[in-house]
Amino acid sequence: MVEANFLHKIKKIVSFDSDSSARNSNEIVNAFLDNGWILLNVHTVDIGDPRAVSQYTVFTLGNTDPNADIKALKNELREKAEKEFNKRYPSRKMEE
Repeated sequence: MVEANFLHKIKKIVSFDSDSSARNSNEIVNAFLDNGWILLNVHTVDIGDPRAVSQYTVFTLGNTDPNADIKALKNELREKAEKEFNKRYPSRKMEE
């Protein structure tokens, strides 16, 4: 277990209940884990609609490296998503 005072960076990733959001969030969380991040907590939040199950999952990750670069990892993931989008839809441009 990692003590909180050794964490230098904290990142929360939210996954909504749609299939595409869940797949995307899983890829993002796995990329962070592959780059040395530690999974600290996973919990779900009920949005509160009494007529339907509607919730989202929050993954909390931390890193003990004070130089952990969130921006570089996000850019890498964005580039990967753009390549995948352009492969699937060659006549369109991915919007930011």
